[in-house]
Amino acid sequence: VHGLPDRRLDRVPEGSHVRLARVATTGGHLMARKRMLAPEFFTSSTMNALPVEATFTFAGIWCWADDYGRGEDDETMVKAAVWPRRRKFTERIVRSHMDALITAGVLCAYSVNGIRLVHVVSWTEHQKISHPTRSKVAPCRDHHPEAWESFVKSTDSVLHKFRNGSGAVPEYVRRAS
Repeated sequence: VHGLPDRRLDRVPEGSHVRLARVATTGGHLMARKRMLAPEFFTSSTMNALPVEATFTFAGIWCWADDYGRGEDDETMVKAAVWPRRRKFTERIVRSHMDALITAGVLCAYSVNGIRLVHVVSWTEHQKISHPTRSKVAPCRDHHPEAWESFVKSTDSVLHKFRNGSGAVPEYVRRAS
């Protein structure tokens, strides 16, 4: 099922031994799921002002997001990745968590060519990805202007869905409200 974790283990050669790495299929690409949370995450006044479930959803979004902290603004995908076995956490509840995270300023909602997206605002402060995979999600113009400029100049067909019908990058990015 699209968006649900792929539970198979892939063998990744590393030196003289073999390391097992859990991978997931998200948006048609493989992505590592291991992320780091700093101890300050648990003492942050921003995190502690949120309901515990929303904080847990945020921690799960870190694992679900691509190597740049980006993903589609889709509560169905987040629910499937973060709360796959908890029926209590419906898509509507996960949406309320995401909205609370956006209101708190830790998650940014934006859209490119009508596609709703989100990114973790402080991603680069907390995550140091040694071998990031190329993102298949357009960057946020407000928070990552250099990445946006590269996106605008790019002819990468992977990012085609973020372009308008003429193949050009739309001139706008609007923040989702």
